[in-house]
Amino acid sequence: KPFKDWYQSPAYIGRLTFQFYPDQKSALDALENKYVKGVSVVSFEEKEKTGQNRAVVLHSPLLDREVVLYFNQKTNEQLKKKTVREAISLAIDKSEIVNNVVQGQGLVINGPLLSGMIGYKEVEGSQTVDLEKAKTLLKEAKITTEAVAEGFSLPEAVAEGSLDQSNDWFSLPEVEEAGDAEKTKKPNQFTLTVPSGEEFSRVADYIKTQLEAIGLEIEIITVPSQTFFTDVIVSRNFELLLTTVMFDATQDPYLFWHSSQIGSSGLNIVEYQNTDVDKLLESARATIKIEERQTAYQTFEEKVIADLPAIFLYQSNYNYAISRDIQNVKLDSIRVPFDRFAKINEWYIKTKKTFK
Repeated sequence: KPFKDWYQSPAYIGRLTFQFYPDQKSALDALENKYVKGVSVVSFEEKEKTGQNRAVVLHSPLLDREVVLYFNQKTNEQLKKKTVREAISLAIDKSEIVNNVVQGQGLVINGPLLSGMIGYKEVEGSQTVDLEKAKTLLKEAKITTEAVAEGFSLPEAVAEGSLDQSNDWFSLPEVEEAGDAEKTKKPNQFTLTVPSGEEFSRVADYIKTQLEAIGLEIEIITVPSQTFFTDVIVSRNFELLLTTVMFDATQDPYLFWHSSQIGSSGLNIVEYQNTDVDKLLESARATIKIEERQTAYQTFEEKVIADLPAIFLYQSNYNYAISRDIQNVKLDSIRVPFDRFAKINEWYIKTKKTFK
């Protein structure tokens, strides 16, 4: 019910009732059959179908949630080479992802801070895509077949497809008597771990295509969303990781990038360490002066971008479906999902004619 002492104009809607459903399909079915007036979140998979419902308005404000490609330098030695991380970055067209892969459901980003956050500054020239330069960097890092071929004289057997154990880059482990030992992982092979869902599947397929175009071999590992946190995040069980970062209402990046958050209980999932960054995040938390906080966050962002522990892809949208019976719903951008109710006192259902 409306709070009678609300400091702004009183709410027009007299009662708000929340209904809970076991899954999204059940909730959307209830919306389509007009048992409810809105659904709190519409997934990427259901967005198109829900948008076709003429009795519903689908709002898609930007949310303080970013989609990021992380590098785990502890599970794959090749990712310790900054040239390799730079090559991967040069192969990915963020605008292509936003405009075509996820069908406009997002906004390209280039750093850990989002537009509107304290310290945010537009990063210039960071959306460059250059496949040829990426290939060159990988050759310099000696992790592609072409790079090895240029650096060593290979026996004829290698050229025909059998590997020479005398060459470190083309070595096979000893096959155990009992077993089915697999070939030694080649330096250009990486796994890309993603949570289940159509949006992540599409983005992962695009990234795989782009990285294979520059000479890498990518295996996509899809993990059910229900177990993703425990199986992947807590255990740090990934090489390349495509996932989301969700800021809380404070918009503080400390939890994701301070070295104190390294470990299974923290959210610094690539175990990034930079003493200067730690000090900047600490000072930003400690000061009450906006100017000092802004300067600290700007420098923090510059240092993280320079170190390249991850590729920041896009800020994602939040899809909220509500009946056309509800009028004057305005959602431009929100920090967290419950912000959709920030101006609920302005919503109304019934109108009547009055004399002027």
